[in-house]
Amino acid sequence: MSEAKFDLWALHRALDQRRRIHGMSWQQVADEMAGSVGGHGHRISATTITRTALGGTMEADGVLAMVTWLGLSCNDFVRDVRIPPPSRRWDSRSVRRFDARAFFSAVEEKRAANGKTWAQLSSEIHGFTPGMLTRLSKGGRMSIQQVVALSAWLGVAPEDFAFPRSPA
Repeated sequence: MSEAKFDLWALHRALDQRRRIHGMSWQQVADEMAGSVGGHGHRISATTITRTALGGTMEADGVLAMVTWLGLSCNDFVRDVRIPPPSRRWDSRSVRRFDARAFFSAVEEKRAANGKTWAQLSSEIHGFTPGMLTRLSKGGRMSIQQVVALSAWLGVAPEDFAFPRSPA
């Protein structure tokens, strides 16, 4: 299986292109994103948005907000592997969070159905140890790279494991 990668540099280029077309500062992008993606305590800083240019690690929740602001899906930035498109589109004003527990349940179900141990699965999917995989059962934050790698293995879109969050 090829290693699925989320291209943060491509995301940065898309964000920067939209920003320039609309004559916006990065702070204005962050402000608009907070308004259009829902705000309510889920604000992404301008610094976090510009950090996409550095690559590295970013949380799936923030990337979901950025991709939604662009009117795109995570799949538009996945390299080396194609994953299915999302089964639904989110209203750009809704606040979304990535549901790591539901994601773990889907991974666990497929792992068990395939008769694999956690060690076998971790050797098959880049970026995970067996412990990292089993800790997903507790929920919590995941990086977009982890989400994309597991989504490719599952054959589902990352957005299919997002849930709307009630306004705070």
